[in-house]
Amino acid sequence: FNSYADQISQIDGVLSDDANGVAAGLTGFFTAIQDLTTRPGDLAPRESVLTAAKTVSGRINGVNTALERVRDSINSSLQGAVDAVNGLTRQLADLNVQITEASNRGGKGATPNDLLDRRDGLLRELSGFVANTVVNNGDNTINIYLKSGQPLVSKTKSADLIPMRDPFDPLTIQVGLRLTSADDSQQRVVRFDANSLGEGKIAGLIASRDTDLTQYRNILGVIAGQFADRINTLQREGFDLNGDAGVDMFAFNASKASRSSNNESNATVSITAVEFSKVKAVDYELLNDAGTLKYRAAYSRDDYREATLVSTGNPSVYTIGQEFTFSIDASTKSGDRFMLQPV
Repeated sequence: FNSYADQISQIDGVLSDDANGVAAGLTGFFTAIQDLTTRPGDLAPRESVLTAAKTVSGRINGVNTALERVRDSINSSLQGAVDAVNGLTRQLADLNVQITEASNRGGKGATPNDLLDRRDGLLRELSGFVANTVVNNGDNTINIYLKSGQPLVSKTKSADLIPMRDPFDPLTIQVGLRLTSADDSQQRVVRFDANSLGEGKIAGLIASRDTDLTQYRNILGVIAGQFADRINTLQREGFDLNGDAGVDMFAFNASKASRSSNNESNATVSITAVEFSKVKAVDYELLNDAGTLKYRAAYSRDDYREATLVSTGNPSVYTIGQEFTFSIDASTKSGDRFMLQPV
C-alpha cells in the first residue's frame, strides 16, 4: 500500500501544480480569446492569443513529459525491487541448508534459534515486496509460494523474479518468475500482473503505473485532443485579417498503435480517425480470435467485445464503439495482439 501511495503522490504532484499546470494555461488562453473578441481588428490581442496558445501547448507537453518521468521512475524501482526479492529468496534457500545442517549436528529435536530468528527477519522483509505463503516442511525448513501459487523457495532452491519488456512497449518493465524443473533440464517463465502478485511493493508499483498513471495520461490526452479539435474547428470556420480561410492553430496526434512482439504475423495496425467528443480515456488491447477482432481495456481482465467492421480489404477498417476507427493488415493471424492508444 505504501508503495502505491508513494507513486500516486508523485502523480498528484505533477497534476496539482496550479501555477504551471494545464488548467492555468487553459484559463490564460480563454482570457486572451475573450480579449480578442472585444478588439478583433487589433494585432496586439491576436499576438496575445498566439502566445497563450504556445503556453498551453507547452504546459500540456510538460505535464506529459513529467508523467513519463514518473513511469521511468516506477520502472527503475521495479528493477530494484526484483533484485531485492531475488537476494532475499537466495538467502532463505541458503538458510534452509544451514538450518538442516545445524539441526543434524544438534541431534533430533534440535532447533537453531539464531538461524530461525534470522529467517523470520528475512520473511518479514520479503513480505514487504510480495504477498507470499510460507509452508513448514516439518524439519525446520520452509517452502515459500507467491499468492498465485508459484514457488519462490523450495527447500534449497530459489526461483528468480525477472524483469521483462512489455511486448507492446519496450520502455515498460513487467515482472515474471523463472521456474526450473526439478532436474534443472527445463525452464519456463510466468508473467505477472498486479492482481496475481497481491499486496506488496512490486504489486503497488505495477498497479500505479498500469492503472493510475495510464489513466491520468489518457485523461490528459482527452483534454488536449478535445481542446485542440474544438479550437481548430473554430479556426477553420473563420477568416484572417486578409479574408483568407482560417487554418488549424494546434497540431495534435497522440494516437499510437503497436503490435505485440510475440505475434506470429508481421501485421500492423493504425488508428485512422478519432472522434474526440466521444473518445474515452482508455487504452485497448486488440485480439485476433480465430479471425474475429475483439477488444478490451488494456491490462484488465474484462471480457472481450467484438470490434465493428466498417470496410473489408487490405487493410480492413474497424471501429471501437463510436470512439475511433483503425485499419489492420489482412495478414494478421489468430492469436495476434495489438495495443490501441487513441489519445
